[in-house]
Amino acid sequence: MIIEAAKPEDCDALVPLIFSSGPVTFDYVFLNAAEDFLHATLPKTSSSFSYCAHWVARETETRNACASISLYTRAEHDARHNGNIGALLSWGGWRSPLIIVKGLKVEALIPPPPPGTLHIAHLGVAPTMRSQGLGVELIRYAETKARAQNIHSLSLDVSAQNPRAQALYERLGFVVKHTNISKINVLADHHYMEKPLD
Repeated sequence: MIIEAAKPEDCDALVPLIFSSGPVTFDYVFLNAAEDFLHATLPKTSSSFSYCAHWVARETETRNACASISLYTRAEHDARHNGNIGALLSWGGWRSPLIIVKGLKVEALIPPPPPGTLHIAHLGVAPTMRSQGLGVELIRYAETKARAQNIHSLSLDVSAQNPRAQALYERLGFVVKHTNISKINVLADHHYMEKPLD
């Protein structure tokens, strides 16, 4: 297995991987058309939804992308703010105000990470490759990236309705720091978790 920065030619493979990381949330914000939004936005380079903000795990023989992860600091998140708004406006058209309102509600539930962590998002694994340790490999990769940047903790958010993922993160050393209570009927509460790095 090879893990490397995503390339433009990975966009089609990235769409279902990223979508699988939070399908209910994506469809809530993007009006049940999240995959259309991702297809339109991934090839661009300035937003959090760009291929540039993602890494992929590739099968050694086929070189196909079979898992994805996004890694960013608070500064990188903030630097992409205008790109995110531009992506929403470009794709959403007349629906943009509603999408932005929904996005802000989700941001209250899943806020930007604090400074001092490398944040993990959009962790997705192809259905045929699950339960083979790819998620663990991607998190280990995130640890390597954090240490290379002299960052001393990893962070992530996980739905309270995804206890299997939470249990995996806890086995890998993540601890729930707080739980954000959802005020959105279709979305569950979310746990914010951190893992200190020695």
